[in-house]
Amino acid sequence: MGRKKKIVEDSIEEDITLDEGDSAEDKILISSGCSLLNLALTNSVENGYRAGRIVNIVGDKSSGKTLLAIEAMSYSYHMLKKKYDMKLIYDEGEAAFDKEYAAKLGLPVDVIDFRESETIEQWYESLEKEINLPLKEKKDFTIYVLDSLDALVSEEELAQDFNKSGFGMSKQKQMSKLFRRLIRKIRENNILLIIISQLRDKIGVTFGETKTRAGGRALDFYASTILWLYEHGKIKKENIPIGLEIQAKVKKNKLWKPFRLATFSLIFEYGIDDIGSNVDFLKENKICIDGNRFSFSGQKFSREEFIQFISDNNKEQEIKDLVKQTWDVIEERIKVIRKPKYE
Repeated sequence: MGRKKKIVEDSIEEDITLDEGDSAEDKILISSGCSLLNLALTNSVENGYRAGRIVNIVGDKSSGKTLLAIEAMSYSYHMLKKKYDMKLIYDEGEAAFDKEYAAKLGLPVDVIDFRESETIEQWYESLEKEINLPLKEKKDFTIYVLDSLDALVSEEELAQDFNKSGFGMSKQKQMSKLFRRLIRKIRENNILLIIISQLRDKIGVTFGETKTRAGGRALDFYASTILWLYEHGKIKKENIPIGLEIQAKVKKNKLWKPFRLATFSLIFEYGIDDIGSNVDFLKENKICIDGNRFSFSGQKFSREEFIQFISDNNKEQEIKDLVKQTWDVIEERIKVIRKPKYE
């Protein structure tokens, strides 16, 4: 199928910053599964990532990295498959992916092309294979998830004696070479490349940024979006953990402003609790609040009652609209006003 260029107008908002030489009709935008994270990424409650770009998701253990990748794939399959012909690839370098658990989160495991790259060179060949497909086999867009970059080694490192010490830079050099060769082709073939990275401590650093991730500086330059995830706390019921509260910091962003924060909830065996996260955001900003209760449509609710009411009465879009309005008020409040430098 040939690539479809037209995108429904109401699925993209005018305030998304487009790269030079791009037009809105060329963009296929994909939700992260979280309204607040979408706002932090694109200033839109509906759109988070863009096909043809590289997204680096960085985080410590149990911070939702894999789940965010699953959410992007699940959203695409369930919400965009009627508009677009797509391909979903999951390259599990860690060889630890739980398909049964992923299926509970909505991932269509039966249509995923699962791969297991062991080296940077194998990963390069896997990406190149998608880029060089015959025209009749090309898709409107492809989501390619690498989970994770830390699990890959270079062939040079793999061939090296295990007991040999050293601080070789072969992996970093191969990473830079890979992106130099493929970055334009990734864009031209509408591949959303999601790369998952683990947080690591900077040895000997006790001030400033004490964390880093493997692979050198290549991703800092070539990724359009870099997200750092942190566990903000555990969600408990009857003192038993049932989920996590995650804070996402947008460290680099070419779709909108960088350094925006989003806090959202992950529920085990469910995924991102978008309604609950939106409700918590409204409460934090004293919207729909009357005393210690939520107030909406002339009724008062506890948090769980409010979430249930929204779900039962299909009020999700109304709540998203309130979240967007509140977000816009905050952005307007912090805006720095200056007269134009150049008339």
